[in-house]
Amino acid sequence: MSPPTDRLGFYIAIICAMPIESNAVDLLFDELYDDAGPAFGKAPGDTNKYKTGRLGKHHIVLLTLPSIGPQAATAGSAQMIMSFPNIQFGLIVGVCGGLPQINNKNAFLGDVVVSTSLLNYDFGTQYTDHFAVKFDIQNTLGPPSSKLQSLLSFLEREHDMGRLKESAAKNLGQLQARASEKRRKANYKSPSHDLDLIFPSDYEHIDRKEDCAECDATPRRFCEPVTRKTCDDAGCEDDRQVCRGDARREQLYAMGYATGLPQIFLGKVACGNAVMMSGRHRDQKAKEHDIIAFEMEGAGAWEVLSCLVVKGICDYADSHKNKHWQNFAAATAASVAVAILEQYEPPDDMTGRSGASRQGPVTTVTHNYGGQSGNSHNILGSTFGSGTTINMGG
Repeated sequence: MSPPTDRLGFYIAIICAMPIESNAVDLLFDELYDDAGPAFGKAPGDTNKYKTGRLGKHHIVLLTLPSIGPQAATAGSAQMIMSFPNIQFGLIVGVCGGLPQINNKNAFLGDVVVSTSLLNYDFGTQYTDHFAVKFDIQNTLGPPSSKLQSLLSFLEREHDMGRLKESAAKNLGQLQARASEKRRKANYKSPSHDLDLIFPSDYEHIDRKEDCAECDATPRRFCEPVTRKTCDDAGCEDDRQVCRGDARREQLYAMGYATGLPQIFLGKVACGNAVMMSGRHRDQKAKEHDIIAFEMEGAGAWEVLSCLVVKGICDYADSHKNKHWQNFAAATAASVAVAILEQYEPPDDMTGRSGASRQGPVTTVTHNYGGQSGNSHNILGSTFGSGTTINMGG
């Protein structure tokens, strides 16, 4: 399968917020076009940095955002569409904070969530006694495109989900093997299950070993230094951990997930401007809005293109969060994302855009926030406020 002749031949984007996420994704590329010849370039004014390549039968643009958060995702996605105007949908791939229980099943670090809808949960009205999310169809950012709907329908069928898990398990093994072959610094193997700690939502991560004015205050004040301490260093008590016996999970931990993959959950993913680090607020938002995970980029990217969030759970969105699981969660998310793409057939009008040359003119698309013409969608409850319009040109 030859590379595209120009940027018009790319129709799927994978967007990552951090290098640890995109580094996991690029290990699964069957071919990196940037390694084989001149880069495809980009439109004037586009400051993004891309990798392009092939995943199976798809030509893919891999974008690593300059920073985390919805604003970076919106700006990065808009510039990407300027340079790659035929992008039809995107996968937001990386790590997230997850619920300890999802759909009445125990969820563990390294499990993967796939969004069926997105909720911009910090857009709303602050009243004296509570914050009211603007909860309507626009604020859930609308349904995915028909292409993504068909993929979601596939995932919701039990038989097909089984096939997806098998494919993702194969991808994870391949990713881990390639990381070893390339001598990558990151370790994509599963950490010990002893590091998968879950505490009651009201049991906070404070310094219980040393005197601390903030941790000992009533009411307790935020203490930045203790956020850098592990639960062991901070003195979080073992007997306060929530016991969740799971024989299959322990078996997978012991095997390093060599022959299996963590669970895959489908549901509503919450997107916001801030990192969730409160067990009580996590549970409150989850109960109010039927949320399964928290992340920061999906809503921003959605303002530009239809997308699915595919993210590995690296913490429980509480004060005990740490970075032990980030690499493994990034790897499981990348493995599931590639498995999802394996189920998507390339559009007929894209299959003929391959060739040896990368030169020649590329039609560009202009994006004007608040523009007057072209194909646009209006997001109420957008990152930049109600009524943001993104003009898609044409």
